[in-house]
Amino acid sequence: MKVIRTFHPIGQGAFYSEQFINDNNTPIGTIVYDCGSNNLTCLKKIIPGCFISRDIDILFISHFDADHINGISTLKKYYNIKRVIMPLIHVPDKILLKIYYAATCNNKSELKHGLKIIDDPKAFFDSEHTKITFVTPIENAENNELGQEVNSNELSETIYSHTPITYQRDNLTWTYIPLHYKKNERIKAFQKALHDQNILIDNWDDALFDAPELIKKIQEIYKKLKGGTNGNSLILYSGTNTKVDSFINYFSAPFPYYYGRFIHRCLVEKSGCIYLGDMDLNYEDVLSDIKSSLARYNNTIGLIQVPHHGAKESYNVNLLSYFPDNQYYVLSYGIRNRYGHPSHMVICSIISNFKYLFLVNEDVRSMCTQIIEV
Repeated sequence: MKVIRTFHPIGQGAFYSEQFINDNNTPIGTIVYDCGSNNLTCLKKIIPGCFISRDIDILFISHFDADHINGISTLKKYYNIKRVIMPLIHVPDKILLKIYYAATCNNKSELKHGLKIIDDPKAFFDSEHTKITFVTPIENAENNELGQEVNSNELSETIYSHTPITYQRDNLTWTYIPLHYKKNERIKAFQKALHDQNILIDNWDDALFDAPELIKKIQEIYKKLKGGTNGNSLILYSGTNTKVDSFINYFSAPFPYYYGRFIHRCLVEKSGCIYLGDMDLNYEDVLSDIKSSLARYNNTIGLIQVPHHGAKESYNVNLLSYFPDNQYYVLSYGIRNRYGHPSHMVICSIISNFKYLFLVNEDVRSMCTQIIEV
């Protein structure tokens, strides 16, 4: 049996997947983490041919930036999404997130889909066919311990952050751990910036999303805020809960889209990956919380996704020292993005510490794939 972990080449955004393949080379499970891109044309071309199976067992949503969720409507069109696991959002945060999404979404046809995902995910996904599980946030990132393991088939509508989710396929047990961090000051900063420009949310009418001048004004407010404004981040650990010696990893990110030695095939003995989404690693004690919460899994971590497309503001050099045994990093970015991602400081920090860094963009040759054989 093998697990194929893929960082898809969709540019400035996030679309990561894990496919479980049995010994007969038949797909028996698919997991997706985020599906969005600023290069929506590229993303929509890739989605239909990504997976052999028409079923997606779990779709994890990290947060509600357009470049992380604006491809979900297309994903839903081609695949049967059985379960969605996403951050729990309360009103009036939903109103602010919808306004924020409108500021980051440059595609009118996808605007209504993104607003629906935030406002009423059960209606968007059709709850008769897709089960929704909401992850409650960690308000205080100190002394958080993992809760009782829950089987993926027995998930309730709401679970606590840091709850291990066991995913069983044939004789293989895989573990997913969502860590939901809520950054209240980011939400308050966005609300204050809107208020200062006389945009009030107390009596917000969604019809206002059809007002081009208002949307343009909101976009200008968003551009002036540093570090982003989305107040929710769902980090995800994926892997086995014990060290397995027989795992073989293969990365196929060809020149010039990698930094460090090119690896064709190697025995790294580690299956675990941490998907960091757009998490700000400088936020409070988030790094120490991730490390302590995943303590029993730290020796399985063999790959870490660099957060926020390699943005300097979201990177913390202590990431390398908190997970010193991890040698591999992958970073998604758009070739012509207007943000200057990835930061040269981030790249230099990783490769100067003798780590392997794989850069994934719109070019299909930059796709990074890890094959884990059991």
